[in-house]
Amino acid sequence: PITASVTGNDYYNYGNQQQNRYTYFVMPGIKIYPTGGKGIVRYGVGPSLAFLFGQEYWNQSIYDNSGSYIGQVNSLENRFGFGLMINNSLNINPTKHLYLGLELGLGFMYYENLGGNTYTGFDPIDEPLAQFGFKVGYRF
Repeated sequence: PITASVTGNDYYNYGNQQQNRYTYFVMPGIKIYPTGGKGIVRYGVGPSLAFLFGQEYWNQSIYDNSGSYIGQVNSLENRFGFGLMINNSLNINPTKHLYLGLELGLGFMYYENLGGNTYTGFDPIDEPLAQFGFKVGYRF
């Protein structure tokens, strides 16, 4: 199957500096079931491409050397990124109608453009990607 997911927003406040990120990930991927598609327990593995779209807003207060307030700097920057993730999934059907699913994905961003500044290269420490999912379903 082909899968896709989208994630939401985050917010940071660093004292005099405020940062709002509105980031969305789209992660199409393919899963392969090496143990087969039938049975009570099925294992799946496969790659996903991670596309990042969003904006980053900065609001920072500026002070001189004596600590007096001078003003503020506001910035709105567009974000785009590209990465790769490997997903592992475990699908369990303990009864005819009950479905349980676990998913774990790990990867890294390879390319990121923030406000016209481009960053590329394999740096899993700086830009890691992780995804975890737990699903419960009922089949009719």
